[in-house]
Amino acid sequence: MDIQTQLTELLSNILSRPATDFNADTRLLGEMPDFDSMALMLLLTEVSQSFSLDVQDAGFDSETFYSVATLHTCCYELVPLALQRLTGRSVTLTHMPAFIPSAHNPYQQAGINYVEKKQDGAFVRLLQHIQQGAVVSLHADLFARDVNVNFFGRQTTAPAGPAMLSAFAGTPMLLAYGCIGENGRYQVYIESFMTEPVARTKQAYTEAMQLLYDRFERLILRYPEQWYWSFNRWRT
Repeated sequence: MDIQTQLTELLSNILSRPATDFNADTRLLGEMPDFDSMALMLLLTEVSQSFSLDVQDAGFDSETFYSVATLHTCCYELVPLALQRLTGRSVTLTHMPAFIPSAHNPYQQAGINYVEKKQDGAFVRLLQHIQQGAVVSLHADLFARDVNVNFFGRQTTAPAGPAMLSAFAGTPMLLAYGCIGENGRYQVYIESFMTEPVARTKQAYTEAMQLLYDRFERLILRYPEQWYWSFNRWRT
């Protein structure tokens, strides 16, 4: 199989598009909406495996930062708020509607840096923040097409962001979630989910996210009334 055919198949798998959508003249960055910075990092991973290339890291120091996975329980912005209180270096990924003025932006009010998820290069910007010592939290129970997982006995797909940040930054992966206690007070729990960085392979991302989704199931069953989800999570 020639290189162009291999690249075409990789792009087809990553973007869930037919291989006929790609040829030697296909423009990706800035031209194809599906090809965002997350897709770029997945492509780098697949290319490095398929062609035995060594993608060098950026010289990160994993003692100063973490990749934190979270989910939509109770007040689901509690995690970046708690991480800001603990470290003063909290960064998250979100979409802030244009109609919300900066004076009412809850992240700015709390001193939290956030990356606009719809901007070009969002995932690369998160990596840059980690390089500067940030603690990055990502909601990982969202629907995305990065990796295949089993969730409550049904096959679906999931984002690989927390695992990929751990892999490319060489940092441990934590799990954090908030819930409302019996006394009516909000509590945030932080678990040491993976003490070693995730390996930089698609299979490792899939395995890490499946382990995370297994833990999500247990948490949701423990706090079913606190998992906030109003969309079709298992759509295809």
